[in-house]
Amino acid sequence: MNESLLSWENARQIISSLPALIKTDSIDIEDACGLVCAEDMCARYASPPFDNSAVDGFVVFSGFEQFKHVSIVESVFAGSKPVFSEFNQDQAVRIMTGAPVPAGAERVVMQEDCTCEGNRLVIHQPGKAGQHMRRQGEDFFSGEKICRAGTIFTPAHIGLLASAGISQVNVNVAPSVGVLLTGDETVDPKEQLNPGQIFNSNLPAIKSALKQMGISIIETVLVEDCEAATTRALTKLASAHNIVITVGGLSVGARDYVLSSLNAINANLLFSRVGIKPGKPLTMAQCQDTLICCLPGNPVSALITMFLFLRPFIGRCCAFSQPESWVTAKSFSTITKKVGRTEFVPGTVLKSEFHPLTVRGSHLLGSLAACTHLAIFPAEKSDVSIGDPLDIVQFSWGFAR
Repeated sequence: MNESLLSWENARQIISSLPALIKTDSIDIEDACGLVCAEDMCARYASPPFDNSAVDGFVVFSGFEQFKHVSIVESVFAGSKPVFSEFNQDQAVRIMTGAPVPAGAERVVMQEDCTCEGNRLVIHQPGKAGQHMRRQGEDFFSGEKICRAGTIFTPAHIGLLASAGISQVNVNVAPSVGVLLTGDETVDPKEQLNPGQIFNSNLPAIKSALKQMGISIIETVLVEDCEAATTRALTKLASAHNIVITVGGLSVGARDYVLSSLNAINANLLFSRVGIKPGKPLTMAQCQDTLICCLPGNPVSALITMFLFLRPFIGRCCAFSQPESWVTAKSFSTITKKVGRTEFVPGTVLKSEFHPLTVRGSHLLGSLAACTHLAIFPAEKSDVSIGDPLDIVQFSWGFAR
């Protein structure tokens, strides 16, 4: 492989060695779904907080079986204060679902298993002792740990926290991101396309990917192909955000200014040009505490390199323990390439077989839109035969539990 190209493995190692930009914030539990718990959470109250009835029925007391019928002397409803009166063996209390069970209760008998004649209750199916009673702390007790740090909150977790009397949680918050796009030839999809122009597909795609990763603070700047303008924009974004993404302007053309702008702001170059396809121009740098990820301008190259190199770093910043998961699948067909660069092949997976897309190109978004997985094709190999194992990763931007 050309000595000027960094290997895929070394480039990933450099990024994985960077310290994650971990930030936390206290937010309402209703806003926490999909975010990562920043600390262990303990219940403020037991759940249930008191013994209560699981059904509509009647509370009876020890020894009631010796009577042909018992007398209904009181009624308790959900939301009522607990009853601490003493009751006799031949007495019963009408109770509704969720209502506090009176002290000394032996069981709750479902109303379907009884017959009422005025205040007289005849029990046909008495059931078992303790039946239909939800005990205090049956789910958890006060002070018990109910969520561990690193938990990704789901709607069930939000309900769990609420049931424990918790309304605020500390979460790991996503880094803020600035996006710098170059290219005089691009135009917003809302505008009229003139001769020599193309629609700007990179910005909507990259912003959508960032949002799927939980990033809400995104500043975008579009600059003309001018070195001074590129340097000013890069300086502004690097001073305001944790991560800056640039798109395009990495080649050696007469109007490509990203690399010279990195030098102008005294950024520390981590690497430039990687032995991969697509995405060879990929460059990473740091400016003080800000990571600058410079993506190629071709839309397929931009998305694939962002997915493979920046997404794992963002996952660590958001405290996801496993931001990506590689598995093995058999190749459905023969794949060939030139030796020297690691290639990432888009495709789909069916019955544990990887089906490569037949039409591929760094500018062909139509093929990438059909992609569900990426397969890695090692640099030293020139072909993969039918049935050969391939390492693949799901091409999905969100972070799984």
